[in-house]
Amino acid sequence: MIQRVQWVRQSLEELISQHRPGDRLPSEESLAKTLDVSRATVRSALIALEQEGRIVRRHGLGTFVAQQRPLVRASLHHLSSVADIVRDNGYRAEVKGIDILPVTLHHPVASSLGCEDGDPGYRVTRTVYADGTPAVYLVDYLPEKFGDQIIDLRGYSDRMLSYLRSFGIVVDYAITQLSLGRAFEESAQALNISVGDPVLLLTQVAYTALQVPVVYSLGIHREGYVTYSILRHTDARKD
Repeated sequence: MIQRVQWVRQSLEELISQHRPGDRLPSEESLAKTLDVSRATVRSALIALEQEGRIVRRHGLGTFVAQQRPLVRASLHHLSSVADIVRDNGYRAEVKGIDILPVTLHHPVASSLGCEDGDPGYRVTRTVYADGTPAVYLVDYLPEKFGDQIIDLRGYSDRMLSYLRSFGIVVDYAITQLSLGRAFEESAQALNISVGDPVLLLTQVAYTALQVPVVYSLGIHREGYVTYSILRHTDARKD
């Protein structure tokens, strides 16, 4: 079965190479008949190709050859801005659509930031582009006040942690959770994808060295554009 899937995959890769980005490929049923295999086998190969960013599958519309996309690699061990990560990978980074909105903070954001439900704060959104392609949609929540200090975001540009440092608020570390999700209307529009398309979600809370939470963040990553690595060690201790 594995060898058959690999053969089907190779056949599909050859088919993709004969088409331009955006071209629609034959249906699963048509491909299965052409290759004389089951639809399940074709589907397994298509899923693998989709995960690698070679094709795009739109529910109710079909399967399309994907546009060439930059691949941004990053490590979760180092806390830095998405724009800097894009630049470090050799791509042109742009931050567009910055929107700063006063909001009231509610659970789970309020509790994550150590605030009372209904406390005033900010919601900051923007989209990070890599070589002209929208790659990550970012949403930050901050309290209006940090201790006795009012946070003024009028001069904010594209590096939240650096901007907070100018106020003497230094982020020391962050706790990040990774999960798979689906694009909602706002993020889909920002990333130029369809509502419900798969995305990688990074939910993060940034803290000072005194373990005081500062920023609650949600990073919505367009599928196949950013890959994160994690350094893991074995437990070498003996029983």
